[in-house]
Amino acid sequence: SEDGMPTGALHGVCRMLQNLLLSQLLKGEQPRVILCFDARGDNFRHELYPEYKANRGPCPEDLIPQFDLVKEAATAFGLVQVEAGGYEADDVIATLSRLALDEGMNVDIMSGDKDLWQLVTAPDVFPRLHMIDPLHLDSISHDVVVEKWGVSSDK
Repeated sequence: SEDGMPTGALHGVCRMLQNLLLSQLLKGEQPRVILCFDARGDNFRHELYPEYKANRGPCPEDLIPQFDLVKEAATAFGLVQVEAGGYEADDVIATLSRLALDEGMNVDIMSGDKDLWQLVTAPDVFPRLHMIDPLHLDSISHDVVVEKWGVSSDK
């Protein structure tokens, strides 16, 4: 931006949301979208294993000021946002996905977090859960999980 505020991540998230929401709306669908965020600070895994993510570097400085902007944009899009203290976003995503599946809803998760691949269901399972890579908009199907990890997600 003109004032030096980094906006690349914000721009990327807004474009992704526009593409996701508009494509569904144009098909006559009413998308249900929830954005999940990591809560600040340690989570329950740090209590179980103090070295959890000890080798991971800090969050890039240019991303930090964009988090609040992304949340403001999500509000402007009318999206529900969830952040649970003591948990990471993938924990919240997995929990909400399980609840939706239990209610008979298909679930699409847009995330680059490979930990979530274990939730992807086989093609003959209903309701089904599959993932979308947000960077390339590639579908992460059950077959992709088996090809990459050599084991199906139900194992």
